[in-house]
Amino acid sequence: MKARQTLTVALSLSAVVTQYAHADIEETGQVTVFANRIAYGPTGFGTLLIDDGVLYNSATEAATGQNDVAVTLAEDGGIAFATVTGSQTRMNITANLIIGGNGGNAFLQVLDGAGVDVTGRTIVDTTAPVSGGLIVSGTNALFAGGNLDFELRNGPVVVEDNALLITLTQNDDATYLGGVPGTTAELTVRTGGTFDATATPANSDGDVFIGEDTNGQKGKAIVTLESGGRFLADDVFIRSSDANPAAITISGADSLFDAFRQLQQTGSGSSTIRVSDGGTLTTRNYQLGFDGNHQATVESGGTLVAAGNLQVGRNGGIGRLVLTDANTFARGTSNVSVGWIGSGSNGIIDIGRGARLEANGSGLRLGQGDNLAQVIFRIGDDGTGLIDSGTIFATDLRFGAGTALLDIQVDPDVTLNLGDKFVLIDYDTITFDIPGEGFENLPDGSILERSGYQFLIDYADDLGGGDLALTATVVIPEPASLVLLVAGGVVLARRRRDE
Repeated sequence: MKARQTLTVALSLSAVVTQYAHADIEETGQVTVFANRIAYGPTGFGTLLIDDGVLYNSATEAATGQNDVAVTLAEDGGIAFATVTGSQTRMNITANLIIGGNGGNAFLQVLDGAGVDVTGRTIVDTTAPVSGGLIVSGTNALFAGGNLDFELRNGPVVVEDNALLITLTQNDDATYLGGVPGTTAELTVRTGGTFDATATPANSDGDVFIGEDTNGQKGKAIVTLESGGRFLADDVFIRSSDANPAAITISGADSLFDAFRQLQQTGSGSSTIRVSDGGTLTTRNYQLGFDGNHQATVESGGTLVAAGNLQVGRNGGIGRLVLTDANTFARGTSNVSVGWIGSGSNGIIDIGRGARLEANGSGLRLGQGDNLAQVIFRIGDDGTGLIDSGTIFATDLRFGAGTALLDIQVDPDVTLNLGDKFVLIDYDTITFDIPGEGFENLPDGSILERSGYQFLIDYADDLGGGDLALTATVVIPEPASLVLLVAGGVVLARRRRDE
């Protein structure tokens, strides 16, 4: 067995022209390195392996003249591979860590119970042709970012197999995912991995910006959670431009995106969020479509919950919330407002067959000022053979002084029968800011024709037992006047909440 020892060295693994440098640090006890660079320069190539329980300290020293940088991997066009692996192996960096930069290609792996602890700023900025970035993998593997900003400028970051990456931002510092024009930042969290960007201490800001960098520049950003991956943050701002869209995917059992205080989909461009297959998105206040054109889609098995307000379309933006089928669910615990806040916004709710949207608290608010609210219900087979529409459950259904529009779409593969009734909005009370004015295109008692069927709109259909609801009852157009006498219609209704 080798004796434990402590080494203090000035390590610079850099190369020029055709030279290459490598270092394996194993079973040496403790290594202290002052301001080292690994693979510096356009032809530099270097590898670093830290293994077998080594404690690797990268420290700053005034004499080196590089107090601001402790470890740089592959700066200025170099190529570097660094691996920290093995239980109890630790890499402590007391200033900044830069993975890539200025055209460098770098790859840092933290594996199998190893840990990396950065005191300063972490920057990931790698370029092709080498697949670089940062990977944290394996049970108890840990990457702890510093007290300053965590920046994923370009390239991939992967957290997987029950590993943990913590950004540890404090005060006015933040986590930036993307933002460099012409580049793509990719964060993937999977198989039980956790990306934790919550603030430390809890009362500090700890903002997360997706698609925007520290200078307000916009770049393409992709965040993927799958197979139990978790993304934890306080305030999340998804910002994008037309040329640099942002996309978030939350898929698979136990996958979770949690923005504890608020989530904003904003910016002059477009962004998308997709939740499916057991994935969950939770936040307190969700602003979907704050400027720009933004969409959130909840697909089969997905869940979206805003513990406070769910705002769709505001401040001149376009927001679209889509629930696809019977296995989808969304809720605004305080309220759901569509085209309600600011000026010139367009909010769209698209409810698929069998889907469920709950607007609790002050309920569902549609169209205020010069804003537009659109509600679309889709009728089809819910997957069990039952022909159904989606339903919105609201404590209060309020029509503002703006514009609200209603539409119904029928799946061409289903056949509806005379008298088929579909509950569209189930509410406790109804409020009109302008007396008697509800959906502008379909006032009470009007007829909607779609796919060869007629639906009668009735804002106060009594379902019996004290239940009222907005329902759609099929009227086969033959002849329309006779059928209307028999069929009833599309109705606004109220149902007792025994659920």
